[in-house]
Amino acid sequence: MNLLGIDIGGTRTKLVQIDSGGEVSQRGEIDTQAAMGAAALGARIHQTISGWPKSSTAGLAVAGLLDSDRELVQAPNLEAFRGVDLAAAFADFGVATIENDVNCAVFGEWQVGAANGLQHVAMLSLGTGVGGGLILNGRLFHGAAGLAGEFGHMLLDPDGPICPCGLNGHVESWLGQRGFARAGREHAAAQPGSALAAAVAAGEDPQASVLARLAGEGCGASRAALAECGRWLGIACANLVAILQPECILIAGGSSRCGDLLLQPALDEYDRRCMEAARRTVPVRIAALGVESAAIGAALLAGANLDADPAAGR
Repeated sequence: MNLLGIDIGGTRTKLVQIDSGGEVSQRGEIDTQAAMGAAALGARIHQTISGWPKSSTAGLAVAGLLDSDRELVQAPNLEAFRGVDLAAAFADFGVATIENDVNCAVFGEWQVGAANGLQHVAMLSLGTGVGGGLILNGRLFHGAAGLAGEFGHMLLDPDGPICPCGLNGHVESWLGQRGFARAGREHAAAQPGSALAAAVAAGEDPQASVLARLAGEGCGASRAALAECGRWLGIACANLVAILQPECILIAGGSSRCGDLLLQPALDEYDRRCMEAARRTVPVRIAALGVESAAIGAALLAGANLDADPAAGR
């Protein structure tokens, strides 16, 4: 059985075709061109997958908040998609499920990735913003109105930097790309002779990937900036443990590619912030499926729906 996964991001749309075991047989990626709307994107997806084998069903992952009716209610990077009947817009692909992208990602990791076999899993996805996803008792958890698991908007400091949502001191304030870039600029200013300071002076935006590259080349200022961000990640993980006590926390998204430069400071802070009884009982891991996790998860979720698998229920 072939399953199609479509992951619509604000900038790029990723496409995969997988079998029921999650093995990718076809993959593609196109510009979303979000301002042109859903119909135009659908036409370009058709063109991209025209030579692929027919899929039995398809799942749609969307970078935004979906309510219990699967309507996109908040999506800063997909404003043209708000109010659109997504099921109708992508009906030609046989879309069976429409889900938030990080929910799809955690579902994929739970089915065939780093959380396979567990029943309680939390995910923090660090990208342009910070998303979250949650598996509880072997099911995706959506909450009363479909908006649960938005861990990027947990409050860490009411007087902290402003979050793109307009409020202050959220996880995303420190761990979205703006947060990494702010930390990078601050550490560049504190160490004006550093390679980081030179990069900023040359016009580079010190996002996570830039900090990781420079830190790998021996730049102490970049390493310190990543350690600062890692500290906030550790605090966020400690909060998740106190509230949820999952079996593991997965770190996903583009910034997770910083690896131990980000994760080790996070683990150190996590140890300091957890209650003694909870310390080290919940491992924090890098997700396994990489940038295709949401597309793979969307396809698997559609397949589970097709099979009437209880795990696909809400």
